[in-house]
This record gives sequence, C-alpha cells and structure tokens, in this order.
Amino acid sequence: MWIRALPNEARGARPNGVRQASNDAGHLEVRMFNVGNGEAILVILPTGRVWLVDGGNTNNKSPNDELADLIVKHLEARGLTLEACVASHAHVDHVGALDPILSSGSPVLAPVVTVYRSVEGWNADRRWLDRYRTAITNLGAAVEEVTLRDAHREVELAPNIVAHLFAGSGDGPYTALFMQLRYHSARLLFTSDAHCQYEIKQLEAVGDTDFRADVLKVTHHGSSSGTALRTVRSARHAFAIASTGDDPGHRLEQDTIERLTDGNPRRRVFETLVDGDIIVRTDGQPYRGGVLYRVDFHTPGEFATRLHAEVVAADKIPRTRTDDARCS
Repeated sequence: MWIRALPNEARGARPNGVRQASNDAGHLEVRMFNVGNGEAILVILPTGRVWLVDGGNTNNKSPNDELADLIVKHLEARGLTLEACVASHAHVDHVGALDPILSSGSPVLAPVVTVYRSVEGWNADRRWLDRYRTAITNLGAAVEEVTLRDAHREVELAPNIVAHLFAGSGDGPYTALFMQLRYHSARLLFTSDAHCQYEIKQLEAVGDTDFRADVLKVTHHGSSSGTALRTVRSARHAFAIASTGDDPGHRLEQDTIERLTDGNPRRRVFETLVDGDIIVRTDGQPYRGGVLYRVDFHTPGEFATRLHAEVVAADKIPRTRTDDARCS
C-alpha cells in the first residue's frame, strides 16, 4: 500500500508511475521481521549498506543462533553489507543474535562493524552476555563499540541520511538507546524496551524535534508500560510499527493502541503478530504536503517458519490494559 504521511495521520496515496519509479530507484528500506517474541529490524540504505536495529529472539540460545543465520543469509542473498548494529539495550530477545552474527565470518560484514549501545545492564551475570563479551574481545579491531549514557550523537550514514542516537540512564536493563533516522524529509523514530518515564526523560533531554516521526517504532512491543502519550504527541506520527508476539510481555495492549491513535482514526498501527514482516520504503521526498511511503507485508514472514513465529487475526488477540498513569 502507498501512504501519504502527514502529521498525525496516514492517508492513502495513488502516486503515478513516475513517482513510484522515483521511490523505487533511491529508497530507504526498513524491514521489521516477524521473529515471534523478539525484535529484528534492518535499515537498508540506497547504497546497499545496512544497519541492524536489534536482533534477538526469546531467552534461549538456539533460536538466537537460528535468527543470526537467517539474517546473515538474507544479507548474502541480497548482496548487502552490514556496517553497524544498534544494540538498544541488554535484553536477549533484542540482541541475543548479535554475537553469532558478528562471529559468522560472513563476507556481508564490513571490515569494521560498529556497535552502538546503551551502558546500563551490559555487565550483568548472564550467559548470553558472556558470549557477547567474549565475541567482542575475540573480534578485536573488526568491531568498534560506541556506548552512550546521558549523551547523544549524530552519524551520517550516507548522503542525506543522518541517525541521531541518544540514551539516558537510570532505567536498569531498560535503559535504552533510541534513534531518529532522517532521510531528506522523512523521519523515523526507533524506540526500544523502555518505561514511559524514561521516554519522557529522553524527550525532555533532546526536545520535540528529535522525537518527530512519520513512522514510530512502538516501545517495548506495545506493552502497557511504554509508549507514553506525551511521546506520541511529540512524534505526531502517521503510522506505527510494532514487533509483537503471542505472550503478555510481547503483546500490543489495548491501552497502548489507544495512546498510539490518540483518538485519531487516521493513524495506523501495524504489528508483526498480525501482518508478518513489515517492509517500509521511502525516497524521503515531499508528496502532496507529506512524505510518500510504500508499506508491504510478507505474511507470515520470511523467518516465521524456522522461528515458529505465528500470525494471528487482530480480533483474536487477548489484549489487556493497565492504564498506567505515568504513560497517560
């Protein structure tokens, strides 16, 4: 589907053939895989270079090794190069696949892969973290770690593509690294697992401009404890994407949906548990007062069978609510 992203609303679009060709010729692609109870997102630049935003699946080693193999083979098949990873926070369902990816020896890895990460929680006594730390040590100069705590950094990924990375402190293992991606007029905001009070703290630290987004990656899989209403109103997003699973810790809950839409039926919310892989493409150029996006779905998803990731009809999901006052 084609979407004209305007502040606070997603309108259907019918671009002509010339405009479609322009979008296809030089687009930024965001591919959120349906991995079940985890998260894995590729940001694919027009240059063929890739940033991996998280990569993890459940709390066990085996599915994370499987996910790593799938991601590497996906990159190899498309002739892409992995140049950076955004390891948002120290939870295995987000970054458990990082060490086997980085240790794969695949030619898809850039000569030096940069890993951007938060600080808190990474020294915990966890077997998977031991494996990650060992991999980083063994890889030596092939990996550069960049850590952020109460700081932000702007990185130019390619001409006209800038990542603004920022992280705070004080939320334990939920102390997450956020990223706003800018491509011409397009804005995309990648949050992570975080509590509403942490989101608000980050918003106050960097300001509304760096929370502005056409596309909002939903916090903490849509759990009730994340995605503050204040975040939503600063983002003014047209549509949101969420990596969701079939258990309460990875489910898009009813009160979160209501905050995401904020009473506006023209806002759209897509989730992997319902839609499978979510593929978003844009050339970042203005289109009829907004920005043009193409949104496609691969259902149940490229990795779904091997990871046992389900798809479920939206009306069959037992969504709950807690109405946390800190998120309202």
